[in-house]
Amino acid sequence: MAFYPDGSRLATAFGRQVKLWDIRSGQELLTLSLPEVANPSNETGVAALAFSPDGQRLYAALADGTVRYWEAMPASPAPVR
Repeated sequence: MAFYPDGSRLATAFGRQVKLWDIRSGQELLTLSLPEVANPSNETGVAALAFSPDGQRLYAALADGTVRYWEAMPASPAPVR
């Protein structure tokens, strides 16, 4: 899990999903799913999460060594890269 720089949000991960939560209300703001993998036997989940220092991006380090990132409050839940 990772806290937004101002402490107002929390990102959590389970398997191949990342959720963004509002700390004050406890409400889920957004669910982000990682793209499907070509070979299901190589499927890997999130190993770590971090927000950029300015809070503009949320990064997910995957167990296979790759990194995905999103805009912290995207218009659509598709990963940027």
